[in-house]
Amino acid sequence: MGYFQAVGADRFEFLHDRARVIPLWKDYHERRGKPVPMLVKVGPGRLATLGGKTLAFFEAEFQPGGRKPVALIWEGDRFGFDWESSVVYGSMDWIEWVETRPVEAQLMRVYLSRATLDGLTSVEREDGWREMVAEHPDGLSPVVVRVPPGVGFPVEFTRRQQVPITAEFRFNGARIELVRFHHEGWSR
Repeated sequence: MGYFQAVGADRFEFLHDRARVIPLWKDYHERRGKPVPMLVKVGPGRLATLGGKTLAFFEAEFQPGGRKPVALIWEGDRFGFDWESSVVYGSMDWIEWVETRPVEAQLMRVYLSRATLDGLTSVEREDGWREMVAEHPDGLSPVVVRVPPGVGFPVEFTRRQQVPITAEFRFNGARIELVRFHHEGWSR
């Protein structure tokens, strides 16, 4: 995987959706100082079609970071590295976001599932509020997320326990609200 062999800006040529992802990459690695992990080993890959896109999935071992899945996305003439999903990019680091509880909406990638019990009042339920549970790979425990009425949320959980999504969240007091749904999945 050329991305991990390249250094600095030379990695950009291997990214999926370069024009959109390079500013995110710079934010994550240059502004926040997150290191690019060393690729230790790549397992066998498999091809799949998902949402009309051809992807190659691999399990890779990183130092630091351990084992995790990585994907390459076919772009018509080459496979591009799905960097966004590999680092679970958000506009803030998850731990910092949970600790500082900003009221400004932040872009996050999480696994969302149905809440088994909700803390909504009957009036909130009647007004169209929903509750979900969000989990982030860097989080210590799942968090409850409230979805206000009027926020488009086209995710179906039929035969799925968790769905990876990209959305904007904010704190409203001690509660977390999903304020804008971007798309299902962690990459475009």
